[in-house]
Amino acid sequence: MDYNENEEEAIAKGKIVAITTLSVIGVVILIIVIICFAGPKLIDRLVTLRTYRVLKINEENKENIIELLEQEKDNIFPEMKYCDSMYKIEYNDLFPDGTDYTIYCKDEKSISFGIDKVGEDVLHSYIHKNGYDEIR
Repeated sequence: MDYNENEEEAIAKGKIVAITTLSVIGVVILIIVIICFAGPKLIDRLVTLRTYRVLKINEENKENIIELLEQEKDNIFPEMKYCDSMYKIEYNDLFPDGTDYTIYCKDEKSISFGIDKVGEDVLHSYIHKNGYDEIR
């Protein structure tokens, strides 16, 4: 009887090892398939994401923004006029020392401009201090 019991125990352990091995292999194959299909899209999405610093414009900070735009007038390209209905301004840092800005207006088309300056960009500093990051 010992021989049959040992044989049955060995068979049961063998079944457990086989099921465990097949489960692990199945999970590995599933992970590889998911990476093959989703991996390129995920990598492409991560590579193309940019970080923007955004500041919502309200009555409290609108005058400050206008003043800072006036201070940077000599460094702004192309020459721009700001709109009265602006509600948001954002920037994206360009390598090595430029900054690309966009002002969003309620009544008009958005205004894009750049500031190319060596030294402190006061508009950049103000938005960085008072704004928030947005990744897209």
